[in-house]
Formats: sequence, C-alpha cells, structure tokens
Amino acid sequence: MKQIVIFADQTREKVARAVADFRKWLGGRCKVQSVDLSDPGEDICYEGADAAVVFGGDGSFLTAARLLGGCEIPVVGVNLGKLGFLVELAEDELRESLDDILSGKHKPVKRLMLEASIERERGTDGPFLALNDVVLRHLLPTRMLTFSLSVDGEKATNYSGDGLIVSTPVGSTAYALSAGGPILTPGLECLVATPICPHALANRSLVLRANSELRLNLLDPHQTAQITLDGRETAKVGPEDTVVVKAAPHPLFLIETGRRSFFQTLREKMHWEGHPNYGA
Repeated sequence: MKQIVIFADQTREKVARAVADFRKWLGGRCKVQSVDLSDPGEDICYEGADAAVVFGGDGSFLTAARLLGGCEIPVVGVNLGKLGFLVELAEDELRESLDDILSGKHKPVKRLMLEASIERERGTDGPFLALNDVVLRHLLPTRMLTFSLSVDGEKATNYSGDGLIVSTPVGSTAYALSAGGPILTPGLECLVATPICPHALANRSLVLRANSELRLNLLDPHQTAQITLDGRETAKVGPEDTVVVKAAPHPLFLIETGRRSFFQTLREKMHWEGHPNYGA
C-alpha cells in the first residue's frame, strides 16, 4: 500500500479543515502520516513514504522542504495561502492528480537547496538548510553592516549595506527579486549573491557555480549580525564568526504535474507581463 506524508500547520482552521476533508476523501487507499508544522518535533521518520503533500502557503512549503532535507521523497504543495508561488495545486487538482503522483507518472525534478553553517571559536553551528535563501543582516534592522565575501577561498569583495542574500534559483523570485536580483529558471544549478541596499553603485548580484563555497565575515568588531534561513530560522553572528554557505549535498525532489509552467506562474503571480498602457 502506498504511503504519503501530509505537512500542515494544524493551528490554521482553513488548513486543518482541508486536511481533514482530504483524509476523509482518501479513505483507505493509502497509509497517511501527518506532521504538524506548528510543532513538528525533532525525531520524524519518513522512511517508506512514496510522496509528501504540503497544505498551506509558500511558508509552509519552505518549512516542509527543510524538514525533508536529505530525504528522497517527492513533494507537492496545495495552495491555501496568499501568493502560492511554490505550491502548485488547488485542493481539487490534488485529488485529480493523486493517482498519477503515487504511480510515479509525474517524475520528480531536483531543486538545489542551501546549507549554511557558522564557524565559531567554540565549534561550528549547523548545518542549517534552506530552499530559498540564506540572508545575512545586522541584528538591528536600521543599522548598516560591513562585511567581506570570499568565494572558494579567494576574497571577492567587501560590502557596506543592509546585508546579503544568497539564494538558489528557486529563491531568485523571492527576497532576492525584491532586492534587484535576477530571475533564474528553477532548474539551473547555481548560487546567487545579491547585496541588500548596498552603499556603492558598483555592487550588483553575483551568479556563481553551484559547487562554490561562500564565506562571510563581519569587518566591524562592534557589530553583531544574524542569518535567516527562508525568512524563518535565525542564528546570531559575531565579529569572530564566519558564515559558510554552499549547496546542500541533497536536493529537494519536487513533483511538477505540468498544470502550470514557471513562466505562466510568473505572469499570473508576479504580473510579469506588464507593459505600458499605450491606449491611455
């Protein structure tokens, strides 16, 4: 019998109701394991699962992706949030596609994830996983940060500004896009470093090979920063610490049903097709 894992924030009434309706519709056609994203716990075993389904918005999907890190379990999202850029399906579309998903008709595609760690005098914290991005910012949001970037052991540059976003191609349409970074198709294998409000006109996004290792160091001994992972998990960074960011050893396996293409999603969700109103 096939087995699926359902990820959902059960504290959200709309989400909890959708999960209950889906489980009732499923009946006994497959085994189901549920993970409450509001309190997922630490010792979760997904061994034997054929697929994972995330009910919620993009934030829920990002959390589930981090929890699935290292597991070769294909995942699909059901949009119950606002934007729904990462979660492809509506509730009725999941039911229509479930048999094809469980039978393997929709071959999962690999999506690069990030791995971040903080090297400290007392040892190393991490690794931490992210699907969209790892962001370095000042601990106080109104303060400017000065820091250096090294790539594969070679100094690249020094930055002064609000921080730096290291994103995957999937994350290029998230925070990095708002900071002026490029739009990348999600199947690319690369990393993008985008400065946030840099205090120099020459600072622009940097596209790097997927096997690059980025090292970030604060330059002011009186500053304290933090890293955030997909806008959720955070960790403090001091002047003696080094933030190391690279591609995670295991990708996310994403189910794409083909109902919506990447460019269709850009047009519908981001209004990418905007043009001047020549008739005005």
